[in-house]
Amino acid sequence: MRESFILSLNGTNTTLKNNAPEAGINVKTENYQRGIFTSNADIVIDIKENSERKNTIAKFATKIFHGPFSINKIVKLNLLPRLASTTIELVKNETTEELFKYTQEQAFITGNEGLDANLNLSPLDGNPYGKNITFSGGTINYVGNTDLKDIKISVVSDNFVIGNKEKTENMILKGLNI
Repeated sequence: MRESFILSLNGTNTTLKNNAPEAGINVKTENYQRGIFTSNADIVIDIKENSERKNTIAKFATKIFHGPFSINKIVKLNLLPRLASTTIELVKNETTEELFKYTQEQAFITGNEGLDANLNLSPLDGNPYGKNITFSGGTINYVGNTDLKDIKISVVSDNFVIGNKEKTENMILKGLNI
């Protein structure tokens, strides 16, 4: 299981280096702990800013349910065999600390993944960079299959408002459904 997880991350890094080498993005795993039905790992997205500043690091706590029958699917009486599914949650660290302030200490990104993925975006409200931002939260749903020929992605949010600090100008997106 760990080997396929690492191969997947290596494939991601190869794709990033081939398509956006100037971005300086590296994805890696840390703190991998193998269990019988579940394993835990941190997925780290490391973005090299430049040689003078430290890297920007986003970390996701990941719980991997492996099978053929992963325990999180058995609990829901879903008995279709799967190789693995995961749950993820953005971790609060030096890079994401300010974001957590605007989401009332909730992880901005949480979700579960397999062939299908559902990401939940927490509501946020704050004034970063001199702008007022209010976001009601949302979901990103990805539905795919093993041969990747039939992929559907949807993004849904009720309300997103960005404006200047004086609240004299606003851009409002309501009922976003893509």
